[in-house]
Amino acid sequence: MSHKFNLGQAVVFTPEACEVLETATKATVLRLLPKDGADYQYHVQVESDGPARRARENQLRADVRLPDH
Repeated sequence: MSHKFNLGQAVVFTPEACEVLETATKATVLRLLPKDGADYQYHVQVESDGPARRARENQLRADVRLPDH
């Protein structure tokens, strides 16, 4: 098995309850990181707060945007 998300992909990041950012927010995958236990990890750039952060694969989902009409 390999990483589910690709470099540059738009994702939705859901932080853990103890993190400052409490709601799901849009992010971009910056770097693929090795596994930590069962989950692959990523460096993601969260749009709302600026700094890159580490995220586990189970904290991410694809950001499927509908095309503009």
